[in-house]
Amino acid sequence: MTADEVAKKYADQYNAAKKVIDTLKSSDTWGTAKSIDDVTASRDQLKADIAANADYNKYKKVKTNSDGSTVKDEQGNIIYEYDTEAMKKDNEELYNKYNKDTKKLESYNSLISDYTKNQEIMDNLVKDGYVTLNKDTNEAVADASNTKVVEEVNNTNTDSKAKAKTLLDNKISAAKAYVAEADAAASTSATTGAASGTTASGSSTAGTTGAVRIVGVDAKIELNGAEFTSNTSTFSINGLTIQATAETKDDEPVTITTDTDVDAIYKSIKDMFTEYNKLIKSMDEAYNADSSKGYEPLTDEEKDAMSDKEVEKWETKIKDSLLRKDDTLNSVANTLKNDMASSFIINGKSYALSSFGISTLGYFASGENEKGVYHIDGDKDDTTTSGNEDKLRAAIASDPETVVSFFSQLCTKLYTDLGNKMASSSVSSAYTIYNDKQMNTQYSEYNTKISDAESKVSTWEDYYYSKFSAMESALAKLNSQSSSMLSLIHI
Repeated sequence: MTADEVAKKYADQYNAAKKVIDTLKSSDTWGTAKSIDDVTASRDQLKADIAANADYNKYKKVKTNSDGSTVKDEQGNIIYEYDTEAMKKDNEELYNKYNKDTKKLESYNSLISDYTKNQEIMDNLVKDGYVTLNKDTNEAVADASNTKVVEEVNNTNTDSKAKAKTLLDNKISAAKAYVAEADAAASTSATTGAASGTTASGSSTAGTTGAVRIVGVDAKIELNGAEFTSNTSTFSINGLTIQATAETKDDEPVTITTDTDVDAIYKSIKDMFTEYNKLIKSMDEAYNADSSKGYEPLTDEEKDAMSDKEVEKWETKIKDSLLRKDDTLNSVANTLKNDMASSFIINGKSYALSSFGISTLGYFASGENEKGVYHIDGDKDDTTTSGNEDKLRAAIASDPETVVSFFSQLCTKLYTDLGNKMASSSVSSAYTIYNDKQMNTQYSEYNTKISDAESKVSTWEDYYYSKFSAMESALAKLNSQSSSMLSLIHI
């Protein structure tokens, strides 16, 4: 990179962080009269109030991992959580108050984290001498003459030259070895003995040759006490490809060194968050959709009186609001969000997504329906966090086992918790969020009641039909008797 490019990179990092700080300070909840210390004090007071609330503490329980083990912080203290489902069931008003308090606490934490992180970026760039500030605007300007910038460029160029020289030397050595091998092969030839001749009788006799026939054998290697063979001298073992090029002595050890594929692991994690962000954003959009009150399904007559575009717009409005404020959708979304906020103990140390530079932008800095969207610091494709320190890539390079362990536990927790919501229960055969068994029972009960009612109606119908039939018979007899009496009178 040139000095201009390096200077611009650091200036952009500083100005991006400053923009976040300025945005936070100008927000309504922050208030221009407040400082980071004021907000921190408000956060700490709210946290203490929640912890001291006797009504909340009735639902306090020890937080556990998916394997049932107790979760502890970095200092070894037990972490607690609240059984919100039981709280909501027992006292919805208390649940709403707790939910309001925790969301406010979350907003404080996010606000403080964003402020602290970006302020640290600004302070370090100034302290280390990588940026030059404009006295009027207090913004960083790209100064290619900056001592630190020039030093970094020189060091980078020196390293690049050294790497280029090493690469060139390796290629020259490989070329020399190839030429030497070719010369050796060309100098080796088979020599022939006496030529074939013809006897007096006309039979031919063949002379002898000096050529030697060597029977080929499969290549064989021993790896960690196990023996492997190959007829191509190439071995593929557990995803590792080994090329056997020379024979070693029985007591001569061979060490194989492998490098972590940082890019592949990073890409897998990034792809995971890309898909997660799409999912959580679509769920929040559906849950927070505008009300479709007043938009009833159209009749055929109403559709005929409207254009196709108007009909489509009307029906889209109804469809978009179908899951508005849906409890089931909210429950699943909250499960995902809570799991993503989890921490896991690895080798005695607590890790969370933030440990690897992965976090949301915070309540106030996030766009609409993007408060649950995660960003990776240093991701070149993310304009909001591309200038931050790339903690994830550094962690993969230095300690890949911890990274893999963390994300394995996180994925397991997501799978387990979502599986629990889909598990069979007394009211549901699958997806406990939908009470299909209870619905089936109710349906069966309703059918039974309908059948009983129909039977009663049929019984009453038969009863009244018999009454009507008897009445008609009595009327017929009465008419007959009346006719007889009239005939006697006329006589």
